[in-house]
Amino acid sequence: KQWYQRRVRVEKVDMESMRKDVLTFNASRALADAYVYKGMAMEYLKFVSNSEEETGIESIVECYETAGDLGLELLNSISRSTLNLTLSGVLEIALLRSFLLQMSHGMVEKGLNRLRRILQTSDMPGSDTLRLTLSLTLGQVLLQGLPDNQWTPLVTRDTTSDTLTKRARNTPTLKKYETVFCPCNKVEEALLSLLIGQVLLYKEGCVSVHVEDETGYKQANKQAHTLLNMLVSLLAKYSQYRPLSDVIEKFLKYSHDDEHICKQFGLSLISSEQYVRGVAVLQKCHDRKVDVSIALVLAQTYLRHLQRHADAIKICEECLPLAEAPHVRSRVYLYRGVAEAALCRSSRLREDQNLYNKRSIESFQKSYSLDPNCSQTWYHLALRLASVGEIKKAFRFAHKVEASPGVVNMVDV
Repeated sequence: KQWYQRRVRVEKVDMESMRKDVLTFNASRALADAYVYKGMAMEYLKFVSNSEEETGIESIVECYETAGDLGLELLNSISRSTLNLTLSGVLEIALLRSFLLQMSHGMVEKGLNRLRRILQTSDMPGSDTLRLTLSLTLGQVLLQGLPDNQWTPLVTRDTTSDTLTKRARNTPTLKKYETVFCPCNKVEEALLSLLIGQVLLYKEGCVSVHVEDETGYKQANKQAHTLLNMLVSLLAKYSQYRPLSDVIEKFLKYSHDDEHICKQFGLSLISSEQYVRGVAVLQKCHDRKVDVSIALVLAQTYLRHLQRHADAIKICEECLPLAEAPHVRSRVYLYRGVAEAALCRSSRLREDQNLYNKRSIESFQKSYSLDPNCSQTWYHLALRLASVGEIKKAFRFAHKVEASPGVVNMVDV
């Protein structure tokens, strides 16, 4: 505790006068690091003392924001010179920590505006990784942690600027609002931040693969899964499947056929009515590793949209040994029966018709034995039984279908 108390005494140094005399990059970065260490020490002492006063939090946030502003200005000065330097890790921590402290202590508007302000700074070399982290953080906060009634629109200038920023000589350069898109609601801002993160992630992922940086590539791949899941949940919620497929396709360019991303890409293509491409992608995933859920999607697409009944039967036969749950096995038998019934209708020889009709009835009966409450099984079983002259049994299932509310059948198949 005494060590941390000595670190807090850095406030006795006249940092404002030092800032006027600082001319070198290293000296400016050392000054910014001093503010970070001071904030970390104050945060630790507040945690040890179990104090809940908000005044202490404001002082800690002030130290972190001072260090963050100095760090951003340093990056801005690098962009005007030939230096090839980056921020230290502690400054990146300061930029994130100030925002997290404000959000965790109920200062939602200040924390959100602070994060926006950092992202609105001019593009600077060496800040792509930081911008990517901040974009993902902003997207997660807007989608998962911020109620609609607490969202505030962007302002043309930072009216809630902090006291330290007002007295600081060096402040980061902000982008002009006349040249950028300004979101009008929380969804637009979340989507914009995620798309910015996608561009930065694509750039970072390509660079990591190019230089054979295994650690950087794994980190980019982990962030890609997080970003992709948020984009899928957001765009699928508003049925924007075609833009979603375009977004996921860009992820595939550096993911080296990641299984999760390939599945999401195939599902987005099918949802956007690009059935041929979607089936080709999902079939590739299925050939690599048999997945019952993907196989069911393939079988349904083959039956409902592509009329490839033989392929649907083949897919059902392959995934049937892996389907353990009764309702899943019932669904596999149902799709296989529908495909066999379609082949029965399209066959010209009486012998083939009787064969496929017999197989389809057996498949529907197995489906019914595994899931007796499936209305689709009732419907198709009634049709097949009526075709072979078993009218009484067909009527029994037909009455069940008629009495079932909200029945969704597969007549179009």
